[in-house]
Amino acid sequence: MWEAEWGGKVLFNHGTTHSKGVMILLNLKLDYKIEKITQDKNGRFIIAKLIAEDTHFILVNVYSPI
Repeated sequence: MWEAEWGGKVLFNHGTTHSKGVMILLNLKLDYKIEKITQDKNGRFIIAKLIAEDTHFILVNVYSPI
């Protein structure tokens, strides 16, 4: 559902139905290769290691309530 709405690749880690959960949105026009995805079981973080245009990237999204 989210990929159809966004129009590109969506990496996500679900939390509960009431809280938590993180997402990384990747543009459909971006040429990339995902090397590794790391996430916890509670939906508090997702880390994506990828290569785009011959450059290595590490994308991190963290749910951290105040």
